[in-house]
Amino acid sequence: MPMLPIDPQRVDETGLPWAFLSDSARVEDVAPGRFIVVGQPDDPLLARVVDVVPEGTDHIVHVEILGPVADAERAIHVA
Repeated sequence: MPMLPIDPQRVDETGLPWAFLSDSARVEDVAPGRFIVVGQPDDPLLARVVDVVPEGTDHIVHVEILGPVADAERAIHVA
């Protein structure tokens, strides 16, 4: 799952956390509707990509934070 270093507290006028697409290690895997891991390696969060919009020579990725990756892993094992 792609990792995108997003600060969940940094939001723009959309009210959503964001980062530049070029910050992703696997740019080709970041697309609207996909689930990605965001945040920092020591505190990873599961997120859904809301949109990817052009911004100059890069793109801005907006995400919806779903919660800690550990919580999602536990929920999958319980299901």
